[in-house]
Amino acid sequence: TLEEIVRENRPGIIVEDTGFLDPSAVARLGAAMNANPPADLVYTDEDAVVGDGGRGGAFFKPGWSPELLLSTDYIGPLVGVGPNAARAVLDAAPDPPGSIYDLLLRLVDVPVRVERVADVLFTSQRPRVPCDDARVRGALERLGARRGREPRITQLPHPGTREVSWEVEDVPAVSIVIPTSYSRGMVRACLRSIREQGTYENLEIVIVDSSADSRASAEPELAGLDHRVIPYEGEFNFSTAVNQAARVARGDYLMLLNDDTEVRSPDWVQKMLAQAQAPGVGVVGCKPTYPDGRVQHGGVAVNAGLPWHLYLGFPADAPGYRCMLGLVRNCSAVTGACMLVRADLFAELGGLDESMAVNFADADFCLRMVATGRRVVWTPHAVLVHHERSSFSPRAGWADVERFTGRWSEPYAAGDPYYHPAFMPSLYYELGPEGSRSHLEPVSTPGSAAPPLADLEPIERPPATDEAIAALIASGRPAMWCDEPELDGGLAAFGFLRVSGWAYSKQGIEVFVYLDGRPHQPRIGMMRGDLTGSLGEELGDAGFSLLIDLDGHRAGRLELVVAARSPDGATVGVRGEVECRRTPAGVRPPEWQPPREPGDPAIPDGSAASGERFVPEGWGGRLIAIEHESRYRWAEGLARDRDVLDVACGVGYGTSILADAGARQVLGVDSSPGAIDGARERPGDRAEFVVGDLHNLPCEDRSFDLVTCFEAIEHVADPNRALSELRRVLRPDGLLLLSSPNRDVYIPGNRSQVHEYTPEELEQALSACFEHVRLYRQQNHLASLICDDDTFAAERLDQGIETDMRKAVAGEVGGELYMVAVASDGPLPSLPSLGILGDVFDDTVWYERALAWEERALVAEAQSQAHLAMQSGAEDEVERFSARLATMESSLSWRLTGPLRSAARRVRLAAGRLPLRRS
Repeated sequence: TLEEIVRENRPGIIVEDTGFLDPSAVARLGAAMNANPPADLVYTDEDAVVGDGGRGGAFFKPGWSPELLLSTDYIGPLVGVGPNAARAVLDAAPDPPGSIYDLLLRLVDVPVRVERVADVLFTSQRPRVPCDDARVRGALERLGARRGREPRITQLPHPGTREVSWEVEDVPAVSIVIPTSYSRGMVRACLRSIREQGTYENLEIVIVDSSADSRASAEPELAGLDHRVIPYEGEFNFSTAVNQAARVARGDYLMLLNDDTEVRSPDWVQKMLAQAQAPGVGVVGCKPTYPDGRVQHGGVAVNAGLPWHLYLGFPADAPGYRCMLGLVRNCSAVTGACMLVRADLFAELGGLDESMAVNFADADFCLRMVATGRRVVWTPHAVLVHHERSSFSPRAGWADVERFTGRWSEPYAAGDPYYHPAFMPSLYYELGPEGSRSHLEPVSTPGSAAPPLADLEPIERPPATDEAIAALIASGRPAMWCDEPELDGGLAAFGFLRVSGWAYSKQGIEVFVYLDGRPHQPRIGMMRGDLTGSLGEELGDAGFSLLIDLDGHRAGRLELVVAARSPDGATVGVRGEVECRRTPAGVRPPEWQPPREPGDPAIPDGSAASGERFVPEGWGGRLIAIEHESRYRWAEGLARDRDVLDVACGVGYGTSILADAGARQVLGVDSSPGAIDGARERPGDRAEFVVGDLHNLPCEDRSFDLVTCFEAIEHVADPNRALSELRRVLRPDGLLLLSSPNRDVYIPGNRSQVHEYTPEELEQALSACFEHVRLYRQQNHLASLICDDDTFAAERLDQGIETDMRKAVAGEVGGELYMVAVASDGPLPSLPSLGILGDVFDDTVWYERALAWEERALVAEAQSQAHLAMQSGAEDEVERFSARLATMESSLSWRLTGPLRSAARRVRLAAGRLPLRRS
């Protein structure tokens, strides 16, 4: 009895008579309670008898979690109790506890030393379901009485689980701190959701704004909210911005909130405050989801020296391992995207570490809070949407990584206390490039300290059925499944190869990666419990997703091995070949390149080396620059005093034009992180930039007056969906300006253009989405200008010139090189024509270019003839070549350059008789 434990001052074991103990259970619990320092409370993992007498359903439990204990009896039927804990239980109430669960609830607000023995030492006679009867409710009500707060107990769908909520005491003031750096459109949506969705009234909004004119754009959303806007100077530092706001905030609590979040739970503040007011709690986090509903954050665990998100990628309504994704519980850290902390505790810890400018400062703060003896709580009952990394540059700072690992690797060397060692530890290393497909075969070897690849021997492929895999796991052997690697679409700009799978053993697991026989650390890894399928209940978060960097490796086929090893040395794995298309640094891959004129600069590209990313620097008045910039100059007259979205903005040169034209706010969106990084580095701060997909724009419905989308619709896989998305973000009378090359005229063979239009097809596609559509035509012309000296010397694209422009040649409608469309559900404006003069037409330069083109053609013809000679009798090749030649000769570009070819031949003949004059 507890009285005997206290009287004799020695530990005891309390066990329910619903199963049997492992033979080592008494010794293992006794060792923990007699250690130095001794544990006051000890518990273990458990499983159950299933089927025809076998064992299964192992429950690998997290560390001591008072908040989780309120939500479910996760500790169960076997505990070791030391004298300190027994004394605390008896002091909490005059009556002895009626159950082990009642005993445990008397310890949640007591500073006791609790230890988990991470091994199965109790087996129930049948699978245990935590009870949820009147005794449980009575134990929770007695806990509320001790706290002086009445609990509200709501049963959740899964048996034995519940939400225990509390009334907020005294309605404290909460200061919501929102640092904003880039995405003005996002912060407006965030503020609107606070005002329209939230129900807590004692709020203060503190915006830390690093852009000069955002306050005016956000002012409508701040109406009716107690707020202040604090200017931020210098290079943006998230931690500095938060600390700056905390010093002036008036609230009793600080709610750190990213500007790219949107509230979804009306009582989100109340749910978080109720947890923050519990004894011993320091920080409270919420459940953010991605816009598509997947879980972005189910708490943060620390392993391998770095923080990582739990339950990343799970469906929003998924229960998670043992329902953990639906229960209030403790964890080591929560994301600073939405984090509540008492203002005095924030000041006591010195705020966020400003040496961590963007990454890990939130996790570092939570771990410092835990080090003071306070708890971090995660609640699934406060839900927000998080457009993660939409409002600041996603580039990681390795200085942040080094500071975090240097501070926390040693304290967390044994792993995260709230995560079980049976699940694979974090794989936040770093691996990068264009890889591709492979076929992986299983491998296995006896273990060693660091298993050499040479010792791995092929074995039979593991069984494919869940039942067979479960039997392998039950036998104590490590198990692994790995999918074929594939190029990661989200990181294609950097050429990352993604490898996904799961690895598991009851004793814990390590994962190793080898490339061409050498150990290779993944660059980024994430836990993916959603990959374990129907085995998820057994395997928990054993899934992983690795991003592998092939940079520095030779091009060609590489051997990739992913191996998993359990502590007893048993190792399983998969191996196969991966095709690496990446070439050494400084050497361009043998990919198709767009034709360039002699002396043209290379096209910088934030994504693939396709030539489709235009960057104006270095192109001067070249024709390609004139084509691109004229569209934005044509649109700038419509931008003044409007909210403008520039879709497929690239490096942002056009977005800046629209901003400088007097737009109220301008947001640039592009799918390439590299392009967005380049856009954010351009001079000026009037435009904001975010990464986004044309199929799923990160913007609210009806949020823009003008949307521009130039030379992008032909690149998307589902153009109709993209057009619907463009219409969704437009206000009822908003305008869409969209351009695309004319399939009947544009040079064929561009592999990046997956859906080209004719003028009629583009008009039909737009008319299916908008009530009014008008096509304009864009064509390139030769020109001759007579002007005065000032006009002759002018070079200002932001200003027009006084001129009388006339056309000498009639154009055929449908023969234009590009279509530029205006579409709206409201009346269409009448837009003036615009012409821009580029480079001076220099006959000498064109002569040299014509010669170079002809030389290229001769070389290509010689190579083609040699190829045809080797392929004698291949008439189909000849027919294809002839068809391609006929297509090229019938194109408008070939017809336009005909006079140049003729001139080149004449000049060549003349050059044999006359000296060539150069100015």
